Amino acid sequence: MTDKANILIVDDELGPRESLKMVLKPFYTIFTAENGEKALEMIKNHPTDLVTLDLKMPGVSGTDILREIKMYKEDIEVIIITGFGSLKTAMEGIRYGAADYILKPFDIAELLSIVNRALDHKKLNDRLKGFIRELGKLIDIDADLTDIQKTLREQADLKEKVKGVFEQTLLDEALHPEQRPLVFAQSPTQILDGEGSYMTCHSKRVAHYCHLIALQLQLSPKQLMDLQLGAYLHDIGSVGVDRKLFPKEGLVSPNEGERLRRHTEIGSELIAPLGFSSEVTYIIRHHHEHYDGSGSPEGLQGENIPLLARIVAVAEAFDEMVSANSERQALSLKETVAELKQGSGSKFDPKVVETFVQIIHEKREALLPQFMESKAAA
Repeated sequence: MTDKANILIVDDELGPRESLKMVLKPFYTIFTAENGEKALEMIKNHPTDLVTLDLKMPGVSGTDILREIKMYKEDIEVIIITGFGSLKTAMEGIRYGAADYILKPFDIAELLSIVNRALDHKKLNDRLKGFIRELGKLIDIDADLTDIQKTLREQADLKEKVKGVFEQTLLDEALHPEQRPLVFAQSPTQILDGEGSYMTCHSKRVAHYCHLIALQLQLSPKQLMDLQLGAYLHDIGSVGVDRKLFPKEGLVSPNEGERLRRHTEIGSELIAPLGFSSEVTYIIRHHHEHYDGSGSPEGLQGENIPLLARIVAVAEAFDEMVSANSERQALSLKETVAELKQGSGSKFDPKVVETFVQIIHEKREALLPQFMESKAAA
């Protein structure tokens, strides 16, 4: 019999805490904590798979507790429990790594569905973790690209194992068939992120912006799915690149820049055996091509660059501009729009830039909360 997952319920109010316990206890091993300090203590002393976290508690905020949990052990899934008035804060919690949120008063069926989905995602992460990390160890980031490709070819048996995990995901009856490829695609970004959450959150945001652009362009359902898969996986090649270089793009040395550019080729090599459509592979390989032909890895120009890769290029650039890192402050929306327009026709597809700028102007509420609150008017 499979061991039950361990769930920690964190809520300062006895009633909601006991209600959640009553609903979840028949299926899972349950622990409870009435405040953030006790929750963190329990996580350190008990194996924990998932935390349900009330945002409104005295003392330390739920968002701060979430960040502490993710800093201590990033693979613990967190579901935010919140009232409607705290919905914006709950959405911000997603940015810090929460798996999902549910509104009070909660529906039991919806609660169980969200918990099951989060635990399925964690289980998939756990299955993939060893394979992906082993692949990362196999790639020498100081080697020539031809050596990297040779190493990957020589490790065909390991690729087959990864493919096997992918195929298991496609057959996982706990997931809706249409969700299985996307669940798989979301997992490597969390696995590869390791110490921090930059790459994981970056991939989620890029996928979100791509979805907005795709809807505006009225892409087909298949294109929408391929775009989501490619957006989540676009930086999977970072297994062969120092992850700390990514936030510094534009400020790296020539040698670092060369290593950084390799991740598109490494990523497409890594994905090749997994049976994704060619469009997904094209996104991974070509999202750093420039519209004027000055990009990499092949120097493709204009509409020779696959459309979905052109969309990811704009979405990724936007996210990098509005996200602060240790090297620079985040740009305002107004500054970011100016940068995108300046790159239109050189780095970026003019039509994609025009579409995304229109979204920023007319549908700003569709962007993530931190950008909705920007002081700069685009």
